[in-house]
Amino acid sequence: MSQNGYLSTASYIKSEITTISTKSEDPLTNFVGKTIYSTGIEIIWDVVESKIKITNHHFINESKKMEEKRINYDNYCTKVILSKGNEVKISTDLFSSNSFYIQRLVKENKSKMLIVKSASFDPIALQKVLFYMTYGILEFSLDEMGQIMRVAVSYEMPNVMSTIELSLTSFGSFPPHILAKILSIACHEDYLITIKTKKIILKIVNENLCKFLQSKEFFNLSPSALVKLLSFDDLGVIDEVEVFRISMYYLIVGNNQLYADPILNCVRFRNMDNIEVKAVYDISEAYGDLYTKKILGYYIENYLLYQTNNVEGKVRNMNILCKRNKGNGNISIIMKVLEKKYFTLVKHDS
Repeated sequence: MSQNGYLSTASYIKSEITTISTKSEDPLTNFVGKTIYSTGIEIIWDVVESKIKITNHHFINESKKMEEKRINYDNYCTKVILSKGNEVKISTDLFSSNSFYIQRLVKENKSKMLIVKSASFDPIALQKVLFYMTYGILEFSLDEMGQIMRVAVSYEMPNVMSTIELSLTSFGSFPPHILAKILSIACHEDYLITIKTKKIILKIVNENLCKFLQSKEFFNLSPSALVKLLSFDDLGVIDEVEVFRISMYYLIVGNNQLYADPILNCVRFRNMDNIEVKAVYDISEAYGDLYTKKILGYYIENYLLYQTNNVEGKVRNMNILCKRNKGNGNISIIMKVLEKKYFTLVKHDS
């Protein structure tokens, strides 16, 4: 079969009627801005630099009140030991008011000086969290955010956690590099981002899916982030073939073949008819990658067995999930253009 033969298979008639510009355009608007919330939180975001500054006026006011009550708290403080042996002091009252973990330690330890060894944390991230509690200001880049979140989660600081998570969704615009970063952060197993925030971020990425797929930043997604995205029930696809196209594009063009099994499990093969399964098979043949073809065979065993000896096989997905058809066909059109560019490049190189 020719590499372009699958591009007009019958299963795509329902999406051929849609037209969309496939030129990847992403004018960066709203470079820098501020989002103000009624809770007293201000978030300044910088789209180009991927940086965030949080000002929490409630923290500032609470810190001032505590300072007025206890101007000198050297004898009633928490000494935090950093990874390199350095020490940072913070008011125990202030720390415990924001950390359930510290509250428990205070109850167990009756001495005025509480010592907390925190050598396992990134020292800069830890100091930024302590500074935030003391002065109400937290500045970080998205690359730093994961380590900061890890500190907040480990110390059981829900107010700090929720504010940091809020900042992830406060950008005035979401160009592809921001989408890749916030989704990868949300899906990192060590950062324990809440389900509520994950759903919001998935919705944001879903709303910007067309431009995201056309960008090189799409390949910066972590495999776990792509699995989370492609498993989203409200993903804006017209059918599971579109999900398969996205999967194969990430696996082959991005040289991510080793993740074929968990990523292909996101394709809900049980919800496909025979024409769609045939299209999936043809797309795989067009890419010609032997490893992903082998993995795919596990998932569409029912189709392959029927084609060879009329024996019904089993559907191999981990779970039986709902049918997805909320898209308008734009994903198919975009993916066909991207696939054509890739195959043309491969043919030229060979």
